[in-house]
Amino acid sequence: MIEPGMVLLFQVATDEAVGFMWGDVGVLQYWISPEDLAERRWDKVEFIMDGH
Repeated sequence: MIEPGMVLLFQVATDEAVGFMWGDVGVLQYWISPEDLAERRWDKVEFIMDGH
């Protein structure tokens, strides 16, 4: 679960025009806390796949 205040680093959304489909019209997201981002603690990045 993503905590309030987390920073969205990267998001890839479903794009049917180019053939990307994550789950059922979902998105892939990578999140990190502001503190971990400032310290470049990339091992603390959290991944979420959100589908409908």
